[in-house]
Amino acid sequence: MATARQKTCENCWRYGDYVRAGSPEQGKRIFQTLNRQGWNVPQQQWQDTPEEFHYAYDTQGKLLYAAFAMTPQQGQSSYTDGYPALRRALAQYQYDPAGRITSLAHYWQNYNSGYSSTPILKQEYAYDSVTRLRTAASFYNNPDSDGDFDLIRTETYDYDDDLDYLTEVDYNDGLPNEAQTWTYDAAGNRATDSVQGSGWSYDNLNRILTSPGYVYEHDILGNRTWRNRQVSTGGVKYEWDELNRATSIVGTVSGARYEYRADGMRTDKVEGFNLSWEWTDKTHTSGYYDEIQGQNLPTSRYYYDGQMMVEDDYTVEGQYEPVVTVMRYGIGARGIDFMDKRVDDGPETKGYPIYDGHGNMIATLGQTQGSPYYSLADQRSYDVWGSVRSGSTTGDPKQRYCANLGHVQDDESGLIYMRARYYEPWSGRFISQDPALFGHNWFSYARNDPMSYADANGQSWTNILGGALAALGMMYAAGAIATLWGKNPFMFFSSASYRCELATTEALWATMLFAASTLVVSQENTAIPIHLLGPLSVAALAFQTIVATMNLGLEKAKYSSAASVVAAAYIYGLVLIGLLVAIAVEDMTS
Repeated sequence: MATARQKTCENCWRYGDYVRAGSPEQGKRIFQTLNRQGWNVPQQQWQDTPEEFHYAYDTQGKLLYAAFAMTPQQGQSSYTDGYPALRRALAQYQYDPAGRITSLAHYWQNYNSGYSSTPILKQEYAYDSVTRLRTAASFYNNPDSDGDFDLIRTETYDYDDDLDYLTEVDYNDGLPNEAQTWTYDAAGNRATDSVQGSGWSYDNLNRILTSPGYVYEHDILGNRTWRNRQVSTGGVKYEWDELNRATSIVGTVSGARYEYRADGMRTDKVEGFNLSWEWTDKTHTSGYYDEIQGQNLPTSRYYYDGQMMVEDDYTVEGQYEPVVTVMRYGIGARGIDFMDKRVDDGPETKGYPIYDGHGNMIATLGQTQGSPYYSLADQRSYDVWGSVRSGSTTGDPKQRYCANLGHVQDDESGLIYMRARYYEPWSGRFISQDPALFGHNWFSYARNDPMSYADANGQSWTNILGGALAALGMMYAAGAIATLWGKNPFMFFSSASYRCELATTEALWATMLFAASTLVVSQENTAIPIHLLGPLSVAALAFQTIVATMNLGLEKAKYSSAASVVAAAYIYGLVLIGLLVAIAVEDMTS
């Protein structure tokens, strides 16, 4: 029997029609249908609704097409081979022999003994045959006189010959700064920008010191604390908790504070702050439903399935009572496949994302309740780093750059929330260092090649060519990403357990290194007494662990006990190894 909570669920989905894809050794089960569930009161059970999505894949699991925004035929409430959708939108993917996406086309289809298609939007992609990098992207829109797609523009890209960093783009869109170039220093930091100019500088830890018009400050853990400390020069203040999570980002005009749940996902955002306010917890950190009266600031609350957001509520002060805007999301093979917006008890407004081949939301198909027809809305274009070039830079939907991964852009700061960190698109950098210490530069985005890579979680970049972006979206939808993070020693968040696991890894390598050194030294003519090799290894490992611990920021008192446990465990293990090796060597030399 269903519970009361189930009966009132307004965002319940069923995944079905699973098939296997990939090699027999590393195959995966992927869903072909997604259906929004409704509660059947007479039968007291869940049942399918007409809100359904269909997917098809190749043998490797790459998405071939997605059908959505479907309307059933008259007298039908579901879809079968005999009664296919009367109207639907279709996203069709094509790939080259290397598995890289070459075309993504969206059509509107009507059924009459067969489907007739009307083009909506299309993108085509070209690649260098040697470097395999993306060299061009062509954008098409509504059909021309012959009913086919109409070419609007073609973007072109160029890269560094040695490191494949993106060095040049020409958007060919007729907008200001149509062409742009970049250079980088030896560490991969941006050195010049043809639009913003020079004046970029960094310290020896790759923390940004200056950029055109700005001066930066950081704390010892690499978190940005100020951008222009003076309010008169457009200062922005950044505050962090002990887990290196941003708790507030406030400028002279706008700002917000943030709260997170135990696993680090953001749960609350309270807007309405600026640097001219006095910062006291009792007067200026209040949101709706707090006990403090008179400080009802615009508040967003976020709800997740695993690490993928399925609902956000935005509350603002109304004339007589708060006004609540609820956005609900359906997570499918493309990532976010469905959006449902409702203001208070008003009508439901449905929307379906239109993505480009990078996963950016370039438009939506919108529908008002009661109307069977959809229209193209929320059209945007982006620069290569994620800033909006055309279309609205604020407002809904907040998912824009890499939207199918669930990334949300904050209008008050312009930053993109990528789970573990916040990304600044205009500089191509994160505002804090990588908690996983991934790669050689812990601040740069997508190894300076945002056309080939994306960052799904704020701590590692992933190659998105070859249909990987759709696969990432599907992995999020299935909840598999949460399981993977749980098994990954480089865990998602910069928590005590995460850092201790990194320290553990460091200690393990040190154990093997010094054990091997013991064997090597013991076979040479050395003045080091054999019986001291074990204690020397113990001391060396202790030093290695302490250094790793300090580098990981475990100097906080609350983490010291956990770090000590890690160090003690491996030191004890090395004591045993050292003693065994020493005994074995003495036996061999006696």
